[in-house]
Amino acid sequence: MYYESSEGRQVTIRYARPGDVLGIVGVAGGPGPVHTQALTDSTRLVMDMDTLRALARRDPDVAWGMVEELSRTVFSLWNQLADTAFASVPQRVALEELLDGATMEDVEAGALTYRPAADPRPTLVVAGLFRVYYESSEGRQVTIRYARPGDVLGIVGAAGGPAPVHTQALTDSTRLVMDMDTLRSLAQRDPDVAWGMVEELSRTVFSLWNQLADTAFASVAQRVARHLLELAATRQGSGGLLVAHVSQQELADLVGSVREVVSRALRDLRAEGIVGVTRSGITVLDPSRLAEKAWSS
Repeated sequence: MYYESSEGRQVTIRYARPGDVLGIVGVAGGPGPVHTQALTDSTRLVMDMDTLRALARRDPDVAWGMVEELSRTVFSLWNQLADTAFASVPQRVALEELLDGATMEDVEAGALTYRPAADPRPTLVVAGLFRVYYESSEGRQVTIRYARPGDVLGIVGAAGGPAPVHTQALTDSTRLVMDMDTLRSLAQRDPDVAWGMVEELSRTVFSLWNQLADTAFASVAQRVARHLLELAATRQGSGGLLVAHVSQQELADLVGSVREVVSRALRDLRAEGIVGVTRSGITVLDPSRLAEKAWSS
């Protein structure tokens, strides 16, 4: 559920999951100035508003159930306002200084935005999907991180220097590139900025821990399933099929394996009716079963 401003900006105010009830505020308050959108294929039970109003006026159990639901809605909004007010972001003055001189860049799918030993630049992903990967001297690649809108890249370079990795845009993307010297200077005198960097670096460490665990314990078939789901989900249109526009060699590079092994994994998935392979890409026919393959122990 989200608000949309007259300029088209959106802010999410609630997520509704199985068992949650929407629309109760309209019983007495009238139409709400919000949009509701299904983020996944979903099923809902729609009831008659006039019947609900009539029941609530003569049945205290129904009325009390509405009170409870509205209370949950109010608590949800309180939490949302608290998150907005107290989120860990730099103070306004520091933020303005950090953004002074920053540039917004559009990046085409497939473009490399960072190479090993290059001067690091803190980058905020605004739209699209990036991957960070190592490449061996023989040209083999292993993905160590995906970066989505809201993620920040390049922070490790503030103190650690240039990183031995590549960064590539997997889809047409937009990024906000900031000045590293400005970030260093702010972090050394503003604890809010420094703490934000600590949080971002902590997320990076957790991501690498997860990647190491995947490398140690996940089979190639599991890694293939995970990457297919992630790649396909980023390009899915409203109600459209999940299609990963990637070749088998590119998929092998993503999972850190060789083409022959990945081809066998895809052949097994295709035989089970989970994916379809065409020249244009790999279509996910059964996302639920593919997810089971990805995360099964």
